[in-house]
Amino acid sequence: GITTSLPPPHTTMPSCSETTLADQVAACALHHYHHVLPNHNGGKPQAGKEWTVYAAVIACQGRGSTDVGDGAHHVNSVDDNDDLWVVSCATGTKCTSVNSVVSSLPTPVSTTDISVDTTPSSKGTFKRNVSREEETKICQSYNGMILKDSHAEVLARRGLMAALWKEIEHTLTQSIKEQSKNNGAPSPTSKHLLEVATPLSTPQFRLKSGITLHMYISDSPCGDASIYEIKTMKMQESNQSEGSTKYSGNNIATDGFEPGLNFTGAKIIMSANTSTKSISSVLTFTPATSQSSVIQLGREDIQQLGALRLKSSRSNIPPNQRSSSMCCSDKLVRWGVLGLQGRLLSTFIRDPICLSSICVSRDPRSLEEGQLVALERALPTRVENTLKSSLEASLSVGPPTVAVIDQTFDNSKSASEHRYMISQVDNRIPFGGIVKVSTQQLGSNKRRKMNNDTEKTDCSCNVRKESACGMSLNWHQSQTSTEANMPEITIGASGLKRGKKPKKPRDALNCASRLCRLSFFQCWMKCVKMSSNCSVPNGDSKGGRSYKQCKDSVDDNAAVCVDSILGGGVREEYNTGPLRGWVRSGIDGDFAISLD
Repeated sequence: GITTSLPPPHTTMPSCSETTLADQVAACALHHYHHVLPNHNGGKPQAGKEWTVYAAVIACQGRGSTDVGDGAHHVNSVDDNDDLWVVSCATGTKCTSVNSVVSSLPTPVSTTDISVDTTPSSKGTFKRNVSREEETKICQSYNGMILKDSHAEVLARRGLMAALWKEIEHTLTQSIKEQSKNNGAPSPTSKHLLEVATPLSTPQFRLKSGITLHMYISDSPCGDASIYEIKTMKMQESNQSEGSTKYSGNNIATDGFEPGLNFTGAKIIMSANTSTKSISSVLTFTPATSQSSVIQLGREDIQQLGALRLKSSRSNIPPNQRSSSMCCSDKLVRWGVLGLQGRLLSTFIRDPICLSSICVSRDPRSLEEGQLVALERALPTRVENTLKSSLEASLSVGPPTVAVIDQTFDNSKSASEHRYMISQVDNRIPFGGIVKVSTQQLGSNKRRKMNNDTEKTDCSCNVRKESACGMSLNWHQSQTSTEANMPEITIGASGLKRGKKPKKPRDALNCASRLCRLSFFQCWMKCVKMSSNCSVPNGDSKGGRSYKQCKDSVDDNAAVCVDSILGGGVREEYNTGPLRGWVRSGIDGDFAISLD
């Protein structure tokens, strides 16, 4: 088993000149999952019972430009002198609604000060007085403690952001120490991603020369990129016996499958460009934390390509508990245009930091090049079209290259569904062409009828279909914090760290993930205080500052750029790109924090 003493965060895979960069990126990511992330403390899916999605951001030092080439399969070959390491990685399949989680968190317990023991406790730590005012301030930060989206790609990106914040904070702290000794600016370590681009009195950072960032994903991202042709079981109802299904033909290998379209599950956002002919039903709701007043989601009979979608959820969820997170395909397009760093990091990193390439493990069910074609259509093509439609000439970024690689992640969704499909075919009676189907595969009426007849529930096909793992792991590199080099486990449905349910507001604070908005907000304020890049805006009478206030204070040009790309701003009428109609966070998703 893996011990708690983990290897260095930059586990480097040996290079091989005969493999492609995409192959090496995937090998580096998978090696990190199996040999660096521990197996003994939970968080990983249970073999044979659960599946998950795994994503990692890989840094590449010293390589040339990546060129997908003919068919997007042949990325530039690697050089033995080049270096790859994992910057951040995560697993996850869930998302949640901030409102539904916040409503379950504790409120201030008293109208008076709460006196607690200030002597050392049995564990050697000190307790201190906690007032209702302090608890109220903690409650005001609840929105910022929750991870709204725990899909692997999103958490891996947030892990990268955390690593960048740690680098900036460390550089500014060391600069102050060095200046007091008149030794000049500190020199970055070999695995730092950033270099200082301006004097440290008003510091600006950029990605170090020669470093490129790449993402590995175990499954095609949810949304548009996951719509491609796959092989499905060819089954036809038979009247020979109740609970049996007959395949047409006698050739198991040939007639057991037929082409079908992979279904994304993400809900299409209705717009003027949506074809209503393929929509079977429409769900209208008002998200509590969105700028949009009303959103219409469509249930598709025939999936439309290039459309914006929200992540999947049950149709019967109340509007105030429904997630309004955009699907991962759309988010990857956004990051390909605006950068991975987000608004607060743009205080110190003005130029967009984008992925140079994205590689995805091959879906064993995919037919021909369908999976690759879908990736190209949904990601680089939409990034390019967004850049063309934008009025912001300053966006000097290019679309990422994409590749489908043969290395697979055994716990992926596509591998799990492929195993289940094969098990159904293998359990067929060879000579009669008959396969017994478990009651879980049948409609509710037929299932109820069979449950009343015990003689018909003894089915030969009893392979269990795996479910999505509810836990998420996240890890990121850090030269300054041992804790960051240890994986953190969060619960996707709550967006909080795994552990006991909080009983007091301070307990809730301890449940917040290191990747949450509140954590990044605190990093921003520390770094701003050590520099002259911008000033912290005035807060309310109690000293609190709003997250949205501080984001808006960063750069007016950044806000105009986002409006131009996503719509919803003063220049929305000029936006005709693929990301127009993006569901953006509203004031109800804001939160405050005290600077005292």
